[in-house]
Amino acid sequence: MSHRPSVGGQRPWPAGWRSLALALALTSGAALAATSCAAPEVENQTGAAPLGDGGPGVGEEQTAGAVPDAAGSSAAGSSDEPSGCSGPPPLAGDRTMSLRWQDRQRVYLLHVPAGYTGRTPVPLLIDLHGFEYLSAQQKGLSGFLPLSEEKGFLLAHPDGFQQSWNAGDQCCGAAQQLALDDVGLVQALIDQVAASFCVDRRRVYATGFSNGGMLSHRLACEANHLIAAVAPVAARIDLVPMSRCQPARPTPVMLYHGRNDPVVRPEAGLLTFEHWARVNHCTGAPLLTRQGGVACSRYVSCRAPVGHCSLEAAHVAYHNPDLSIAAHAWQFLSQHRLP
Repeated sequence: MSHRPSVGGQRPWPAGWRSLALALALTSGAALAATSCAAPEVENQTGAAPLGDGGPGVGEEQTAGAVPDAAGSSAAGSSDEPSGCSGPPPLAGDRTMSLRWQDRQRVYLLHVPAGYTGRTPVPLLIDLHGFEYLSAQQKGLSGFLPLSEEKGFLLAHPDGFQQSWNAGDQCCGAAQQLALDDVGLVQALIDQVAASFCVDRRRVYATGFSNGGMLSHRLACEANHLIAAVAPVAARIDLVPMSRCQPARPTPVMLYHGRNDPVVRPEAGLLTFEHWARVNHCTGAPLLTRQGGVACSRYVSCRAPVGHCSLEAAHVAYHNPDLSIAAHAWQFLSQHRLP
């Protein structure tokens, strides 16, 4: 679920949204208590310092998890040179891409930074919008677009089916009701981008807001042979029970949650944080750091690091006065790569 931002000063929310948010909050509370690759089609083309607990120092790099890839996927860093690293580099800028998935035409936005040469493999970040959002809204909301230019990574913003993602058992909308394979969709997107662009397949990351953050959790649970690390925002694991999330290898996870979130409750984020600590075999107590209105906890004795930042914010945690989530998340994500 998500608070949907206004577009052009208009009021975009349907009247039934509040009841949907309440239903999600109630079902979330009940659950907590119980505890193929088509050729790319280009349709359009247009030319804050993080806290110190975001991970290793800038410029350092970690292998994401110590367990070998149990899925045996040939996609995860199997070739010395990705297929998209040959030929002339595409022009930098924004483009709209499409692919066919489950008999539907699906669309995503792709940003290629100005420094992209097409010769050196670069990371790919997938940024997933919230329920009843659009990809363009998430692109303007999350703050990763200027970082893509500064740090040189490719940035993809896919559109969910009827503005929703199937994140698991409760959320959200038409995608969840139809049991769409959105994990498979993201995998197909990764394959398509890597076929035409010089992608470092060991440095593919996922983030997202609310429903999109829940899907990034699910990617870490079910497709971490392709995803090196995730940074969900205002999101919980949407599998019930949560213990169903048993990834093939430990996965670096950094969570962000507003303390005043009325849609995905803060305690749901904390339970998700503790689940990832168990899955990643963390020991000892998490280290806590505070700066302004931000309190970040991070387990350090783990097979893969797990962190949680509590912010002075409501559901749209990007809107907080103390922390650039994008800068903090990228510092964390960019240190990790697939084995």
